[in-house]
Amino acid sequence: MEVMDKKDLTEDDKKLWEWLTKNVTPLGENSVPDPTDKVVSFSDIIREAETKLKPKQKSKNRYDVVMDLHGMTRNEAFHKMEIVICREKLRGTKTILIITGKGHGKGEGLGILKRKVPMWLSTPKFKKLVKGWKQAEQRDGGEGAIYVYLKT
Repeated sequence: MEVMDKKDLTEDDKKLWEWLTKNVTPLGENSVPDPTDKVVSFSDIIREAETKLKPKQKSKNRYDVVMDLHGMTRNEAFHKMEIVICREKLRGTKTILIITGKGHGKGEGLGILKRKVPMWLSTPKFKKLVKGWKQAEQRDGGEGAIYVYLKT
């Protein structure tokens, strides 16, 4: 990962950093909360998100930005979601297509991001930014992707 010098930051980067750190309270040592502590069924999360969507959100322009989490670890994906969703909220983006992939293999590893992304989106950190989400249309990734609708 490349380390940026302060002078390399764009105005958007500076605004994003200000917004992200505005109400930050430092945590004590080893007190980083796990964003997935709350156990919620995947189907309940999807149902809740889809009921928040209004019919007017269905348009020809299905998404404005693509975020590909495909092949990332859980931590990498969560970090990228934080950055991209905050940045796009500041830019006024309405819809993000998040590609999680369908997952492969057996057991716990099967579709980990496909399961985790909706759970993360239902946490307070993201709920204040996200209006709702739903599975993407087949032409945009189907079961391996979701549309995320940001609050305006």
